[in-house]
Amino acid sequence: MENVMGLITFGRQQAAPVEISGIRHVAVLPFGGEYRVIDFVLSSMVNSGIENVGVLLQGQYRAVMNHLRSGRDWQLAGKRGGLLFLPLRNEGDSDVTGFYHNLDCIEASCQDYILLAGGHLVCSLDYRRVKHFHQLHKADVTLVVGDKGLAEKAGGDTALRLDADGRVRGLDTQGMVSLDMCLMSKSLFLELVSAACRDGAYDTILDGVLQQAGRLRVYGYRHKGYVAGIGSAQSYYRHHMELLTMEKWQQFFSEAGMTYTCDQEEPPAVYLTGARVRNAIVASGSLIGGVIENSVIFHGVTVEPGAIIKNSIVMPGCHIAGYARLENVICDQDVHISRGNCLKGTAGLAMVVSGAALPQ
Repeated sequence: MENVMGLITFGRQQAAPVEISGIRHVAVLPFGGEYRVIDFVLSSMVNSGIENVGVLLQGQYRAVMNHLRSGRDWQLAGKRGGLLFLPLRNEGDSDVTGFYHNLDCIEASCQDYILLAGGHLVCSLDYRRVKHFHQLHKADVTLVVGDKGLAEKAGGDTALRLDADGRVRGLDTQGMVSLDMCLMSKSLFLELVSAACRDGAYDTILDGVLQQAGRLRVYGYRHKGYVAGIGSAQSYYRHHMELLTMEKWQQFFSEAGMTYTCDQEEPPAVYLTGARVRNAIVASGSLIGGVIENSVIFHGVTVEPGAIIKNSIVMPGCHIAGYARLENVICDQDVHISRGNCLKGTAGLAMVVSGAALPQ
């Protein structure tokens, strides 16, 4: 995929779930123990051979820049291509307006194709298969789609009618749903962006593609692997509990190679005498002295002896004091749970704990 430039956008999905107040942008929302949400689409691009990636900076983007830095951790700091930050001219600009104000960077790229992907989705995808499908069908645009059940997990809401050959023939509430990823020629991408800003007919590239599906050869590439969309704290919780099953974990992390992230330079997790861990993801830099079951523990977390954590998510920097008990809980970043506190949600409605400290 040496001839493809990747573009990552967040559109209306740039804000993290409001219940999780410590994270301002969905791109840097912790996911899977070691990672942030944007790591997955970026790693899939790199593993597919894409060497030139632009990130449209929307919303509270400073944390996004701090996380991605030069792109070195994703092998995007070389002399050829690399990682580009594409700023908006005005806060609140649409995707196409943002791209329009950065057309010089996109036009200057030496690639002939544009792969546009939503950075709010967590999935592992080999984009080389998308390009092969695109060329095989002589498509103008190839949309990555999923069946309705899969797309509901991703938060997709644009249902498409596909014919037997995979060509998009219109909208259909019972059809395949767009996963906010598409491949097209750079010339067509520039045409769609320019037309949108000239006529004001649509705010996203997908809207423009669907408006012109009658004249363009638009096809749908079906993605059957795991995909997660983070639209609420409850969906965030549900996806993490699914990852704790071996089937989902292997499905998620096997298709498109390694997932890269910003190097935290953390030592391995330390387990004290008496610590007990079962069916859990525990990230580096953590100190574990208590009992952890069916939970995801991010980096830099301290769990003191006597603490019990079940069916919960504990984000980076949290401190769980001795004899505290968490069950069906999401602990936001840097939360301190005091000694002996007992917090309990349900599998269908996890409790979200935010704030610097929770007193006794």
